[in-house]
This record gives sequence, structure tokens and C-alpha cells, in this order.
Amino acid sequence: MPATAATTIRERVEVVASTGRDDLLTLSAIAVLAFIMTDVLCEGGRAAVALLTISPAGRLSSLGWLSAYDNLWVDGSGAAIAVVAAFVFWTLLRSLKSAGSGTRLFLLLSCGFAALSGAGYFVVAGFSDFGDWYRLLQGLHRWTALSVSLTVGGALAYGLALFALGRGFGHVFADPQRVRRILLISWRAAILVYICSAVLNPGGAQEAALSNLPTTIISDFGLLFVFLFVVRRGPQADSAPLQRSFVWIGSSAVCALLFIFVLGRGVMLSR
Repeated sequence: MPATAATTIRERVEVVASTGRDDLLTLSAIAVLAFIMTDVLCEGGRAAVALLTISPAGRLSSLGWLSAYDNLWVDGSGAAIAVVAAFVFWTLLRSLKSAGSGTRLFLLLSCGFAALSGAGYFVVAGFSDFGDWYRLLQGLHRWTALSVSLTVGGALAYGLALFALGRGFGHVFADPQRVRRILLISWRAAILVYICSAVLNPGGAQEAALSNLPTTIISDFGLLFVFLFVVRRGPQADSAPLQRSFVWIGSSAVCALLFIFVLGRGVMLSR
């Protein structure tokens, strides 16, 4: 058989094997777990900073940490924690090259949720009078050098995160269209669970609107464009379709229930 014909057949087999056959439940479960992990790390980290420094008590919920004793630096720590968490997840991803595609997808999504949310806070603070970092820089006049630096820096970090995620997904999943489908399902599943938890928040719609909810949803929307940065690299050893995994599904179901019905309502913490 000519080499060109063999190559064409192999490419067709790769497309068939890597397009649209990932198990929907397992994929959604991994996405929900990654989102919950990121949210708990960022908001729980912010609560830890508050309790260890200035706040004797407060309420931790899926929408964030709320305390009458906080200062602006505590409010702004969430975005910084998100950026650090993204680097940790990325480092783990590079270290676990032999892990299965499900585990690496979990690390990629965790990195994506953390990086885009963290960078998104800086962009939102630069373009609007809203967000933790805007409150941190109260009195900041629009389009001063500091405001422009905040906006440009956030936008550059956001673009860098999209590029890095595209490269990462390209190493695990060869087909950009498969990545597009994976991330569309992941974003929908994660945001659905997030909104369900927000419905139970005791602060109601007003607290939800002033919380991290709008910024997180908008920032994580960038996941839907990661496929544009994927470079196809040929056959991948572990790019087989995700099979149904009751370990992922069961773990995600338990965490989602706790996230919605416990953390969604809020937990009072004190030192």
C-alpha cells in the first residue's frame, strides 16, 4: 500500500476514534470536580487568610468568603490564590505525563478554571467599577497608568492562559473539534452546578449579583475558545475516548451535593 494511502487511512481512524465518543457523564463529572476543587481552593484559601489575620469569624459559601471584619487585602487575595493554584495544577500536569487522559483532563480543567478566573478578575477591575481588585484599589481613576497596567496585564495573562491551555489540550487530545466539544460540555456542567449552589445562598439574588458569580462565569467562558489554540500533533498514546467511570461519576455526585446543599447555603467559620 502506498505511504500516502496508509497515512490517509491512519488519519481517518484517528478522527473516528477521537471525535464525539467521550462518555458524557464521565466528562461532566470530571469538569464538575475540577470546578469545585478550584472554587474551594480559592475561596477557602481566602477564608484561611482572613481567619489567620484579621477576621475572627465569617461565612464561607460557594460564592465566596463574607465577613464584616475583612479588609481590602483579604478581598483581593482570592485572585492571587487562583493564579498560584493554576501554576500548581500545571506543574502537576507536566509531572504526571504517564497518567490517564481522565486524570490529565481533570488537571487541565482545574488549571483552566483557576487561571482564567484569576486573570479575569484583573480585567474586570480594569474595565469596570466592580470586583475584589477594584475595591482593593478604591479611588483608582479610570485610565490612569495603574488602571491601564491592571487591564493590560490581566488581558495578557488571560491570553497566555488560553495559549498554554491550547498547548496542553493538544498534547492530550489530538483533535481540536474534540477539544471544543469537551470544553463546551465541561463549561456547561460546571456553571450549572455553580448556579444551583448560588440559588441556595441565604443572601439571595443581590448577594449573588455582587459576588464572584458574574466574574467567574464570564472569565471561564474563555474555555470555549481554547480549541482555537490547539495544535494537532498526530497520534497520541492516551487520546482514546473517555470510558464511563463510576469512580469519577460517584465522586463528582457526592462533591456536587455537598457543594450545592452545604457550601451553597454557607458555613460559619470562626477562630
